[in-house]
Amino acid sequence: MVSLVTSFDAQVELELNGRVADARSILGVMTLGAGNGDVITARAEGPDAEAAVDGLAALFAAAFGEES
Repeated sequence: MVSLVTSFDAQVELELNGRVADARSILGVMTLGAGNGDVITARAEGPDAEAAVDGLAALFAAAFGEES
């Protein structure tokens, strides 16, 4: 996820239960403590904001490429 976000010209934040993390920071993302079934909100600003959020949505929809 972090490598995907860094490929865009956008500042991307993830929010879970009132906690916010910079999506470019693996430590920040990990400290959110998201688990299976949690709802994460993504916000982005910048020239590639829409593409960054779309990319994240696709990554989540594909279960990060992991098999069930």
